[in-house]
Amino acid sequence: MGKPASDQVLIFVSLDKENPYNIGAEIEVTLKDDKYLICEPTCVIIPEGVEHGPIVTKKVDRTYGFYSIGLTREPV
Repeated sequence: MGKPASDQVLIFVSLDKENPYNIGAEIEVTLKDDKYLICEPTCVIIPEGVEHGPIVTKKVDRTYGFYSIGLTREPV
């Protein structure tokens, strides 16, 4: 498990314009000791210092989109 040095956002999206509310996969995300199953477009917000991981893809029916965004307070 890791602890982010800044807030982090994980975004899971469907790439199927005919079925935008189903990402076509089952993904298990662990935050602290809790596990969450993601099957639809989802935004997971992880505050700074919260342990998270692993992220496990349990099943894939088609390609989906995933974005990981770090929200640092430092200028880039």
